[in-house]
Amino acid sequence: MQLTVEIPDSLADQLKAAGMDPARIALEAWRDSVADADAREAIRQAREDVQAGRTVPLHQGFAQFREKHGLDR
Repeated sequence: MQLTVEIPDSLADQLKAAGMDPARIALEAWRDSVADADAREAIRQAREDVQAGRTVPLHQGFAQFREKHGLDR
């Protein structure tokens, strides 16, 4: 996969003057944006599951887990 990011020359010059690699900064920003998008999608799916009734209350889920695995409270 090839990723092309254009960084304005003035910003690239400032980053270089501060001892930073513009390509690395761009990659980190891209990774952060992907992680943010993934988190937003996970939250959207979770809300959809709650609204559709595909979840159980936490205390009920723990009780089911304890029963399934033979754990005492």
